[in-house]
Amino acid sequence: MTVMTGLTLTVYLLIAATSAYLVGEKIRARRFTRPYHGDIPRDPLETAFLAGGPGRVADTVIAAMHADGRIAVAAPGQLTVLRPVAGNPVETALLEACGAEWGGGLRQVRTAVLTGPSVQSIGDRLARRGLFFQPEVHRRWRRVSTLHKTVWCLLLFLSLAEVMPHLVVGSGLPLFVRVLPGLAAGLFVLLTCSAPRGRLTPAGKRVLHGLRLSNRPLLADRTPTTGSDATLLFALAGAASLQDTVLRDQLAQSSQPSSDASDPGSWGWAAGGWAGGGTGCGGSAASCGGSSSSCGGGSASSCGGGSGSGCGSSSGSSCGSSSGSSCGSSSGSSCGSSSS
Repeated sequence: MTVMTGLTLTVYLLIAATSAYLVGEKIRARRFTRPYHGDIPRDPLETAFLAGGPGRVADTVIAAMHADGRIAVAAPGQLTVLRPVAGNPVETALLEACGAEWGGGLRQVRTAVLTGPSVQSIGDRLARRGLFFQPEVHRRWRRVSTLHKTVWCLLLFLSLAEVMPHLVVGSGLPLFVRVLPGLAAGLFVLLTCSAPRGRLTPAGKRVLHGLRLSNRPLLADRTPTTGSDATLLFALAGAASLQDTVLRDQLAQSSQPSSDASDPGSWGWAAGGWAGGGTGCGGSAASCGGSSSSCGGGSASSCGGGSGSGCGSSSGSSCGSSSGSSCGSSSGSSCGSSSS
């Protein structure tokens, strides 16, 4: 009887400890998240990041440059620069990724763009405006959520496994009945305090929902093939909005997970500060599986431009979290910074 009482107390203590830890992490995440002041993204690339992360930004730029004839994308996964003209820092990063040969594999170019500082800085700006949780804060919150979920599931399994032997040889109440209030409290904390899978804050989710509502006719029609409407449509809907089947198929293949687990292009998010899963959905806390995302911080990188490359449209904002990278990564290439 003493052993069983001690086991019951251990279960309650473990649930209480991990529940308190998780509640504290939720409070910490809210405290370190910037307040939202009503700023709605006006830039289609910010909208793309909000709707699909760094991968969507890279795909949006590729689709826009393909539509106006500055690049060509063909099977099997080859990108060729036809007119080296860039209108924003992300387009400049794409041209630099192509190198002196003005071309390369679509997956490699896409990965270089989405991991570059010009795309990473977009996530930093949105986080400063309260639309995203900071990567390092969200990573820690996810890890604590996973810890609490794992402990809760193990304790549930342990208490249920004890029921049948107790009914055969035991007396008194089974362990599951004795710890049921604690398990119920732990489940409540799990459902209400677990970190969302995506990094959108509640304000970010509301803003994205509002953007989709305000652009409902565009999303329903899906007829524009060029221009700002086509760029905005792709930013919100992704490759499914493309009428060009070749480009749509090649973008879909380039964003699929590769056999190399270290390839950031297989995640759709960058390997720096903005790594991880999708942005839009909150995870189901009831699932006992789940793994925490690797969302490392990373040091701010220099945007000063590389040797021998002319990158006239440099980003004025902080590069954020792509460690050790620079805007001018390909020497000897001209980025053509004319804005259209």
